Amino acid sequence: KTYCEIHTCVQMLNIFNITDVYDFSKKLGLSRLPFHIWLDQPSWLMLNNLPADHLKLAKEKIETYFIKNNRFTNENTAKSQILSYIDRAISEGVSNNLSNSLRKIRQIEEIRKLPKIETIVPEFHDLI
Repeated sequence: KTYCEIHTCVQMLNIFNITDVYDFSKKLGLSRLPFHIWLDQPSWLMLNNLPADHLKLAKEKIETYFIKNNRFTNENTAKSQILSYIDRAISEGVSNNLSNSLRKIRQIEEIRKLPKIETIVPEFHDLI
């Protein structure tokens, strides 16, 4: 028998879709939510590169998810953890590094021939 769990770094590129990881965990038959890891390197991917209104939108999306989905054994802990990460980013304030983050994202898109971030994460559309 094998015990499996998921750990995921919480960062600006996945905060709007982190609930997809939760659904994936459930699809795998896991009864626990992923363990959240606060990403602090590279700094251009940190949550506090996003404006507070975007962070609040992400928080609202996650809270709505938990209202509709209460099926994990560690739900209260994981929910508290992810929401505290967002609150931390809001309280720290925007790093004023968003333009650098977006520039790096564009470079990676070009090098790897990836679709534009705003096509994957619509919440980025008004940031570009």
